[in-house]
Amino acid sequence: MQVSPCRNIMASHVMQSNPYLNRVMIRNTHDFYGRKREIAKLYARISASRPQSVSITGERRIGKSSLLWYIAQTESLAGNIPDPESMLFVLLDFQENREMQTDNFCGILLDSLKKKFPDISSDSCYDALLKAVQHLDAKGYKLIVLLDEFEIVTQNPNFDARFYAFLRSLANRYNVAYVTSSRIQLQQLCHTKQIADSPFFNIFSSLYLGAFSEAEAMELITIPSASAGIPLEPYADFLLEVGGTYPFFLQIACSALFEYLQFGDKLDSFGREEVCETIMDEARPHFTYIWERMSDTEHQVFQKISEGKEIDARQRGILRELIKQGYVIENTKGLRLFSSLFGQCIEEFSKETAEKKGEYTPEAIVVIDICGSTKIADKYGAHRLEALYAELEGIAFEVASRYRDRHRRSTGDGLLMTFNTVMDAVNASLEVQRRVSEHNQAAEESHCIPIRFSIHFGETLVDKEERRHGPAVNMAFRVESLSVDKLSEISGYQVPNEDYILTTEHVAKELSSMSGIHCRELGVFELAGFTGLHRIYLIHH
Repeated sequence: MQVSPCRNIMASHVMQSNPYLNRVMIRNTHDFYGRKREIAKLYARISASRPQSVSITGERRIGKSSLLWYIAQTESLAGNIPDPESMLFVLLDFQENREMQTDNFCGILLDSLKKKFPDISSDSCYDALLKAVQHLDAKGYKLIVLLDEFEIVTQNPNFDARFYAFLRSLANRYNVAYVTSSRIQLQQLCHTKQIADSPFFNIFSSLYLGAFSEAEAMELITIPSASAGIPLEPYADFLLEVGGTYPFFLQIACSALFEYLQFGDKLDSFGREEVCETIMDEARPHFTYIWERMSDTEHQVFQKISEGKEIDARQRGILRELIKQGYVIENTKGLRLFSSLFGQCIEEFSKETAEKKGEYTPEAIVVIDICGSTKIADKYGAHRLEALYAELEGIAFEVASRYRDRHRRSTGDGLLMTFNTVMDAVNASLEVQRRVSEHNQAAEESHCIPIRFSIHFGETLVDKEERRHGPAVNMAFRVESLSVDKLSEISGYQVPNEDYILTTEHVAKELSSMSGIHCRELGVFELAGFTGLHRIYLIHH
């Protein structure tokens, strides 16, 4: 890192207070930004003539606890519900009470009510809580119980089916509603199937808390900083690039930039690097958490977006979830990861994961994929695309075994096979190409398999499950993903739209000694994730 010029930390002006330092539940309504739609939905449900229960779900550090606190405040209620005086809110946070018993639950709830209604019994039992609810209901109050981190309760064996039946009966018979927060749907977190099947969970409607809209993100960027005397609006594009619209990470980014600008420095290239390092110091453990709890398929989608590759039709469901969770942003420019800094971590995370699992070995690598898979899925349906992949896999893997392949598997990007030699890899590819061509000649259009290949030779990283990773594998996939338009434009040769085999320079040089197989040089190309230009060839035979 190049260090920016030394800053005068003893500046004569008074340092402005950084408004972005809070990392815990927001407890000041003036510090709460965004969520207007979610707030309106919550108030509409809990202020109904019979208040309705709501289950709020969302990713870690998305703002669920702060939202629960906010909706219970007198300032928040004003103008949002018709009769705020009739609403009683009790907020229970289970983070501090992981080993709670049912009596403790009733006691804490009763103690909270007793602060406003001293005549309520403080006995820690169901009967006392029932009498308290009847007392409030008779006075025309609506009791809204806010249950933060409620999955701690559903996973606690101290809370049996009777507990949930009791809570449900209160909501059914009196003006009582519950608003819970959890990372995923509560029934998926219950400690027994009996609890998961409890009718208690049927009284809830769902509210998913995702990332901010861009307008909400701009509120967080502009309003606090302007009030503190160092407006961040001129740097909004930079902040949205590194922090995205995920509130927690955007706040980290705003905090780092605000702190940097406090010293009067300009945000030049050195400054950006310094701010990004500050952001990364705080965000890295959270980036690691995100990565480690994701599945291999989600990792593949992250990597594709990072490299600008098209998302396979079979992975669209995963993509929708990642967008919903706020980890991927979709706009008129396409898809991007929520933070460019998270994107920088992905290659490092992938390498670290692979290096923990195996060793490198030299192999010839073949990648086969179906051309225009998205169009096929749109035209004939995802089931037809799945059937084509299954047909291709059957042909390719049968041929691979005849040529003594070392590894084969279906990935989110197509089929991956490795061989001992370049000759085996090329001959197997030509045989698959011939077999698929014969299949297509006899098939109707919807059953044709349009394919393309790439072949590369390099050291693959073999993990304990024998799966292949590493730069050599990535290179083969990057070559396979080169578009026909780009290949034709640079080479001046019209590459066919399907049924072609691309190779890297190493493979082409080895093939020069093989009779009957010729390689046409297409030119030099940039490959995502690799520095420099790379010569690519097309096999003729």
